[in-house]
Amino acid sequence: MLTDPNPHAWAALRCAVEAQRARDTEHRLLIERLVFSAVVRRAAQPLIADIDADALADRSDEEVGVSVAAAVLELSGAKFDVIVLRYLNKYSVARTAQAMGVDEITVRSLVSQAKAKIEAHLAPRRLLRRGLAKHDQEWSR
Repeated sequence: MLTDPNPHAWAALRCAVEAQRARDTEHRLLIERLVFSAVVRRAAQPLIADIDADALADRSDEEVGVSVAAAVLELSGAKFDVIVLRYLNKYSVARTAQAMGVDEITVRSLVSQAKAKIEAHLAPRRLLRRGLAKHDQEWSR
């Protein structure tokens, strides 16, 4: 390759290298998510206990860990930070507030908002049935 700079060969090599890099990144991200889900499953039992039981029904411990970890990873900014500090690092509300540079009331509010987002992420998706809803049927008469 280096002795005979063929543009087609170079393009093929570049594609192969990029494909391998993408696979490596994908594997690394998968491993990071699995490790994070194991940590969540072990360390965040109070968080899992606070989540609506219906959202976690019929799931094994491993599925709960993976599902909750995925939901936590979807959180943005301060909501992610407050869950990591409160549940994974087991900080008190006061210590979390100090670490984040906010009031304790803000920490409680962020925890509440984060839990609501996690529950929404875990909630089973409702399938819509074909046909008109009952109130729509009344209007069509």
